[in-house]
Amino acid sequence: MSDTTTFAVDSALEADEKLAKRLLAPPEIDLAKHLRAAAEAGARTSAVVSEIWRLGRGPGKLSHHEYFYYRLYDGALSFADKLKFIGKKAQERMHLACNDPRWFSLVHDKVQFQATMQGLGLPTPHLLAVYHPFRSSGQARPLRSGSELEGFLRDAAVYPFFAKPVDGMFSLGCWSIEALSAEDDMLVSSDGSRVGVAEFCRYVEGRGSSGYLFQERLRPHRTLSEAWGDRLTTIRVFTFISERGPEIFRGVCKICANGNIADNYWRAGNILGAIDLEGGTILRAVSGTGDDQAERPTHPDTGGPIVGLQLPDWQATLDLCLAAAASLPAIRTQSWDIALTSEGPVLVEANFGGDLNLPQIAFGAGCLDDRFRDHLLACGYKF
Repeated sequence: MSDTTTFAVDSALEADEKLAKRLLAPPEIDLAKHLRAAAEAGARTSAVVSEIWRLGRGPGKLSHHEYFYYRLYDGALSFADKLKFIGKKAQERMHLACNDPRWFSLVHDKVQFQATMQGLGLPTPHLLAVYHPFRSSGQARPLRSGSELEGFLRDAAVYPFFAKPVDGMFSLGCWSIEALSAEDDMLVSSDGSRVGVAEFCRYVEGRGSSGYLFQERLRPHRTLSEAWGDRLTTIRVFTFISERGPEIFRGVCKICANGNIADNYWRAGNILGAIDLEGGTILRAVSGTGDDQAERPTHPDTGGPIVGLQLPDWQATLDLCLAAAASLPAIRTQSWDIALTSEGPVLVEANFGGDLNLPQIAFGAGCLDDRFRDHLLACGYKF
């Protein structure tokens, strides 16, 4: 979000659409730059080309861009290690093999998801309002029109809040609003930028064809706010559904930095931490991709520790994830975003499979180990 003097609603909507298409596709990077980086790292061009060809036809179906995105020219990785990395093309096939598409809307539609989790008695963010011509959700305030939305925004009691589209992805269209500046009718974002109420409403009307949710903004656990600042931290937990029930596969910590309002990794400066599932300690932390990737043992904004930090309420977080995962038995590969808040762990979203690039970047290792192979085979996936 930018200052109201430069915030153009139509341009912002167009930019969201372009970014969504880019994020859904396999990553694209500067190949010339990364070929030079590979050469500087001691990789022969002929060997790189050969590996790209072989990995593109391997089980992970990596593109040539993904080869550099994951820094697979690194001599520390064996070819067997590189074969464990999964590209977007194979990821899509794997998720479709494991997950019943009839269950997709249950996690993609945030009104349905919120109602389901609340019905199970599981913690979710408190819902303040739903903007939609006819949908509603429990006790949340229904906003049926632009004028009702404006009335909501001019109610001082609703601040601070977090807003997001009902069918949103990648945190596109999300707003973290701190307060209303009543004297000039401006909304003040958590990053300090401002936008007029009228412009905000136009944006929501243009972006939220399926509706918008307005939630009470969650506060991070004290341990995390002291180390990393007041932006919310979420844990991405990857789970499998087997004959024995839900099982946790990987855990990644998504850390806000660089003034970002959300912790999605595509936002420049954000950090991923690889989590030791046994104790909830962060083992490794990085930002960026490809040749721009850098290790982040400490937070760049606060100087607080990242690597070695013990995440709070860890066992409660795992227990919450397993309880929630059991409610979606036909989604056999799941990923959950769980906020570590001052009130304990809270379910934010579930994903139909989820992007495997997050654990692969965080751990510096591919996901296609024996355990994931066995899971895929049990779901009927054909290599």
